[in-house]
Amino acid sequence: MGLVLGASLLRFVGLDHPLWLDEAASILFAWEGYGGVIEALAVDSTPPLFYWMLTGWVAVFGDSEIALRALPAIGGVLSVVATWWAARRFFPSHRWLPVVAGALVAVSPLAVYYARECRMYAFCPLVGALALYTLYGALADNSWRRWLGYTAVLTVGLYLHNFVVFLLPLAPLAALWVGTSNQRSRTLVWSLGSSALAVVLFSPWLPILVEQASSGVTAWIPAVWEATPPSMALVHSLEAMGVGGSYPSYLRGLGDLDWGIVARFV
Repeated sequence: MGLVLGASLLRFVGLDHPLWLDEAASILFAWEGYGGVIEALAVDSTPPLFYWMLTGWVAVFGDSEIALRALPAIGGVLSVVATWWAARRFFPSHRWLPVVAGALVAVSPLAVYYARECRMYAFCPLVGALALYTLYGALADNSWRRWLGYTAVLTVGLYLHNFVVFLLPLAPLAALWVGTSNQRSRTLVWSLGSSALAVVLFSPWLPILVEQASSGVTAWIPAVWEATPPSMALVHSLEAMGVGGSYPSYLRGLGDLDWGIVARFV
């Protein structure tokens, strides 16, 4: 309860400041309606699920700044709960570990920032934690119901953000490390089938994804990395996602935290 309260205070207080460019794009897409979102996203770079959620949300709660940002704020709080829940599943005999895991997500600067922004990013950690939780159950029981649950989480994630594609190898890799040799073979088949089914369920969006890739909307990404040598790419990424370091300018002051040396050391 304390984690939920603390995470909620950090995410829900002071949501009434003006929308910025990407947030404005979110509401413009949502205003297109459920069918219009698909056509509108041909010139964007993201899947439709968040905008569908936002369409229904706006219909009920309106489109004020507070109302719009309340949806991702809820996703941010649920991410904290899901992280605690998954950690409790992994380490049932260490009751302090789930609290630490949940607390780290609750106070993470980037987790807080994106949970206060009307975009889909706050729901990505939620999908990640649920993927770990359901995969753990599938590996333990190796039943079709468990694997179907994992497939459902993967599919939802793929329709939420393109980067969830990086979770697809997770299950087959994990399957190689569990049980005896005979169990591994069966588990590997289930894991490959589960990940493949998620791709099949995502396949209706693939033609639009190809159209997005050729629209030029992601042309800004290479420019961000031009000044970063490949040998430092991982280091800078971990800094930006940690508690300090050199944040991109659009993160509005989070990089002012003078903890860059601490982040590098960690």
